[in-house]
Amino acid sequence: FGITVYNACLLGCMLLNVSTKGSIGSFETMGISFAESHFGLSAAVAGTIVSINGMVGVASLLSMSFLGRLLTDIQMIIGGITVCAVGI
Repeated sequence: FGITVYNACLLGCMLLNVSTKGSIGSFETMGISFAESHFGLSAAVAGTIVSINGMVGVASLLSMSFLGRLLTDIQMIIGGITVCAVGI
């Protein structure tokens, strides 16, 4: 196709980013309704929880270079899996 491996990987990552944006956006939207109906939370409280978690995510992404100096890739992966497992 006349495309380098680097460009193919870049294109694949861009497509992955586009495809997951919709699912994450619908989770945030439907999560509010789910929290209201199943947990009795008001829309304001559920939205506050979602936005606080979003801010934590942004802070962790912004501090990734600092974390990269302190931890190895394997340690960061294990840490991320641990956080996900605790959340489940």
